[in-house]
Amino acid sequence: MLKILFGLSLVFAIYRMTKVKNLAVMILTSGLVIAALWVLVAPDEFVDYGKHLYMIFVGAVVIYGVFSKQKNPEQRLVISLSALATITYWVWVSNHWHGNTLLLAVLILLIGAYALIRRVRLRNELGILLIFMVDASVILLEAWLKSRV
Repeated sequence: MLKILFGLSLVFAIYRMTKVKNLAVMILTSGLVIAALWVLVAPDEFVDYGKHLYMIFVGAVVIYGVFSKQKNPEQRLVISLSALATITYWVWVSNHWHGNTLLLAVLILLIGAYALIRRVRLRNELGILLIFMVDASVILLEAWLKSRV
């Protein structure tokens, strides 16, 4: 069920990507979608490669958010912080470090709520941010389902 939810967010990201005229956003979105699909459908021995590719593209989103000249500081902050929290979570989990990684997923959702409340205009980056928000939601849902066993 969680894979289906994440897969639907990828479909929406692809749809949004077709509406965007910004080449950088198209490359970042397609890279995130390809990496996420790799994680979802690849055999178990190749899943780590998809996770690493996903982290590379999330890192590229951080760089895009920091250095994007056509965005105002608030928009750049939303893009950069959500991507930074996402990459921090995945690096933390990939290295099997201990700590409350669920706080990073909550931070991603709080950044998304902030963007909605403040009406930060990120139409081009909506697919990217939706992937991050659904990724965080799936992380929290998975932790909640594991705790109920």
